[in-house]
Amino acid sequence: PSRIATNTLIEEETFELDVVSLVTESSNMWGSTGIYDNRFSGVEKPIHIEYFNAAGDLQFEIDGGVKIHAPDSRPQQSLRLYARSIYGDTQIDYPVFEGKDIDWYKRLVLRNAANDGQQLGRTHFRDCMAHEIFSEIDSDNIYADSKPVNVFLNGEYWGIYNLRERQDHHYINTNFGYDDVDLLERTATTSDTRDEQAGDWENYDAMRDFLMENDLANEENYAV
Repeated sequence: PSRIATNTLIEEETFELDVVSLVTESSNMWGSTGIYDNRFSGVEKPIHIEYFNAAGDLQFEIDGGVKIHAPDSRPQQSLRLYARSIYGDTQIDYPVFEGKDIDWYKRLVLRNAANDGQQLGRTHFRDCMAHEIFSEIDSDNIYADSKPVNVFLNGEYWGIYNLRERQDHHYINTNFGYDDVDLLERTATTSDTRDEQAGDWENYDAMRDFLMENDLANEENYAV
């Protein structure tokens, strides 16, 4: 048997925004095995991803993975999209964001705009605007590019999302060319938590120990 072939037919001739169509088995999204009903578990499911421009022309499609991104109780959940070899496509070969000279991606996020998307006002662009302003202050500032898109899930209109770069070690690689990094996180509300997106804490611990044991008012120590 062959791999499953999936295609989306867009009936409207044009849109105001680009379109992302997501197609998967219903049980991958809902029910006892679906990501929506297990949103805090981090479970990932296979999904077919198609990207159309506002004119309705297909720009790319891949078989990839999907999981809930930053889960909460809202009906429109943010989604994280993955390109992995287990699904068949190792990366997305397309310049998704016009503001950056990047033509491939491993991860993308469809963000629901969080508190700016579901609450009163619903401007749906506050976080994206903050990143854009930050980037204009200094071209060297690190920011995640974005664009608003229409999203269809199994043929049903799922609303407007902000398509974003996923800030992980792949982001560091595509934006700055480094592929050997320690990308570390702590949980703000819980002390002494240690999460590694990439690498380990060895270099960080060495730096912290040096800072605690040496006087940074000394220029030689500060220069280290």
